[in-house]
Amino acid sequence: MFNWFVYFSVMLQARDDIRDDDRATDRDFQDQLSEAVQEVSNHRAVIEQAKGMLMLLHDLDADAAFELLRWRSQDRNVKLRELAEQVVTEFRRLSGATPLPRDVYDLCFMNAHERQGDPSA
Repeated sequence: MFNWFVYFSVMLQARDDIRDDDRATDRDFQDQLSEAVQEVSNHRAVIEQAKGMLMLLHDLDADAAFELLRWRSQDRNVKLRELAEQVVTEFRRLSGATPLPRDVYDLCFMNAHERQGDPSA
């Protein structure tokens, strides 16, 4: 004879198992999404820093500074974020107690792609 009680118990347990799996999947997805958003935010921050440095150095607005970065990135076939990281690193190294002429920074910017990833730069 068919036992409805056992049938419903099994069905309810299966439903609960599926819900638990869905919750775990949702948590995993949320964790992955949070990590991706954080990574994008970090990449964007270094680009904004490089833009700010170029804006200050060349008296540019934000759009023009970004276009300058984008142009150099495409011209030298280097990822924009990686170029921005190199520019920020080198401009920080160059800026010390003694102000340097603007052409030093210009040269640094124009050749940053050559030292990309070089820890000594």
